[in-house]
Amino acid sequence: MILAEKLSRAISKLEINNVFLTGADIKLFRHPGVIKPEHTSIDVTEETKWSLSPSGDILICHVRRTLTGTLVEAAEENGTSVEGEEKKALLFDVLYAVQYVVTDPDRTIDEHTFEVFCKTNAVYNSYPYYREYVQSTCARMGIPPIVMSFLKPLTMKQIVEMFPDKATENPQS
Repeated sequence: MILAEKLSRAISKLEINNVFLTGADIKLFRHPGVIKPEHTSIDVTEETKWSLSPSGDILICHVRRTLTGTLVEAAEENGTSVEGEEKKALLFDVLYAVQYVVTDPDRTIDEHTFEVFCKTNAVYNSYPYYREYVQSTCARMGIPPIVMSFLKPLTMKQIVEMFPDKATENPQS
């Protein structure tokens, strides 16, 4: 069975149950008045891990997003230009656990499919929570809100290109 078929089958056998904020580390390296959208470059990275309950009926996808804001233009703090390593302005390191109920009594979903599911569906399912968290936390911190763009879902073609099916890569194993 090719990845597209395995993933489609997994999607039909996994039901989202809950999204938990399981960790957050927020740091401001600059005075809030210095952080302005027109002077700040935003970079977001993400990592995923997954685990299955011993009974195999609960899948937990851990999605970590790290947002780093860097001052990029002539920002000044206390009348002094900010340069070099001093340009780091803020950091949001946020971790969500997305919980799915596995409705596959035959346990036919393989590890590669769980991995791809977490890197695609769980990332997509947790994104609205992340967007809201970043924007509301900025407001509480007194910095201009960071408006995250919408996350567009990947097509099956994009997913298959991003995650080659390990079974078809090495047919002798």
